Amino acid sequence: MLDYQKRFNKIYRYSYDIPSWSCYPISEDIVGFVKTLLSKGVLKKNSSILDVGCGRGRLLVKLEKLGFTNTTGVDISSVAVKYAKNQNRNSTIFKADIVKGLPIPGNTFDLIMDLTMTSSCRPRLWPKIYQEFNRLLKNDGHIILEMFIRPPNTLLSCPLTKKSEKIPDRLDQIFGITNEDVDHIIGRFFTIIKARKSYPDSLGRYYILAKKTK
Repeated sequence: MLDYQKRFNKIYRYSYDIPSWSCYPISEDIVGFVKTLLSKGVLKKNSSILDVGCGRGRLLVKLEKLGFTNTTGVDISSVAVKYAKNQNRNSTIFKADIVKGLPIPGNTFDLIMDLTMTSSCRPRLWPKIYQEFNRLLKNDGHIILEMFIRPPNTLLSCPLTKKSEKIPDRLDQIFGITNEDVDHIIGRFFTIIKARKSYPDSLGRYYILAKKTK
């Protein structure tokens, strides 16, 4: 069984994440979703926001720059959490495993954001992750997901292969979704508001905005 804590501690300890994702700017699609929720009054600057798989805290930095004052980050890697705390003085940041459940009461967050964290976990774990998202979200809460795109006619359980390897193969496992998966997997747990594709590099992304299903 893959030990995610050891895996990501090693990735962050040796800075394998720096050329691979931690130095990339937050996607304008993600920022656009947040601004849309703000403009519609769904989010306010004091709304409670959770970044799951916060890594070094780059999304939390972006949220603080956008003026949000009630942000929380969680990561399974103690190494990543240490880096994130150094970057973010105003966010609550702690180590925990989303699959096992967070030590936070239900119905807490207005928005949960997941930038490829789910794609870094085996698909058999996704239902547990999304069930926990649902528990943590307020009844009118939203999620924003960034997930990798899987080529058609490939198995969900097969990891994607990057064209330019930066992380050693044994540590670099990511999984993707197709159009059908957006509806059949994510749509089982949330009401999809918008889903669009983008190809910022050799691996495409899905950017998904969804709402908790009451």
